[in-house]
Amino acid sequence: MKRGLIFTALAVLLAGCGGTGFRADKGSVASINSVALVAFSVPNIVAEEAGGGALSGVTAMVSTLSKAASGGGLRGNGAEVAQQAAAGLTEELSKQSNLRFVAMSQVLASGEFKSLVGQYDQSRAGHGSSKSSSPGLPVIVLTPSMPQSDFAAQAAKALGVDGVVMVDVSRLNYFLYTGAMGSGQAKAKGAALFKVFDRTGRAVWESGAVVYTEESAAMLAGGLNPAAAPALNKDVGTTIAKDLLKTYRSGG
Repeated sequence: MKRGLIFTALAVLLAGCGGTGFRADKGSVASINSVALVAFSVPNIVAEEAGGGALSGVTAMVSTLSKAASGGGLRGNGAEVAQQAAAGLTEELSKQSNLRFVAMSQVLASGEFKSLVGQYDQSRAGHGSSKSSSPGLPVIVLTPSMPQSDFAAQAAKALGVDGVVMVDVSRLNYFLYTGAMGSGQAKAKGAALFKVFDRTGRAVWESGAVVYTEESAAMLAGGLNPAAAPALNKDVGTTIAKDLLKTYRSGG
C-alpha cells in the first residue's frame, strides 16, 4: 500500500512539475525493487561557511582538516562525510520507501564492481577533482542532462540489482546555528542531485534535494567536535532522503 501511495503521488507531480528539477518515469521506478548505492560524492573539504564569523573561511578550512593516517600531510574530511551521509540516506530510504538496498559491504566486496570504480572514477578529472567519495565508491559528477550512464548499467549487472542510486552533493558547509566567531552549535546545509538508474543505465528518477540538518554539533574555532561530527554528517544523508520523500508524497 505504501508503495502505491508513493507512486500515485509521483504521477500527480509528473503532470505539473515542469522545470522544477524533478523527473521520474513512474512505471520504470515502480519496477525497481533491489538497488545499490554506487556513488555518493561531496566536496573534498566540508568546512564552516564563509562569512560565518571572524574565524571562518581559511581558518575554518584548516581546522576541518586532519592528519593523514600515514605519510603525513593534510587531507580533507570529504570521504568521512560522504561515508556517514551515505549511511543516513540508505537507512532513511529503506525505512520510508520500498527500495531495498543491498548492504554496502556486499557492494564493496564485489571484484567486478571494484574494477568498474577504477574505470569510471572522476576524482582526478574536471569538476570531479574537487570531490571526495565514500570509500570504495567512485566520484561521479551528475548533471540533469545525463539521461544514460554506462557505469550505472555495468554496476547494476555486476551487483545483480534492479537499479542503482547515485548522489552528488554540489554544495555543503557547516554553519553556526547558535553562537558566533566560529564557536557554538553547527548544522550543515547544501544541495545535492539524486538519481536512480534502471538496469539498462537509463535515468528513471532524478531530483534536486536540499540539505538542512536537524542534528547539530559543537563547533570551536571553526572546527567540529570530532566526537559529534559523525551524527551530524549522517544527518546530511538523512536530510536528503527526507527532502526527496517529502517532495514525492506531496499532493498525494
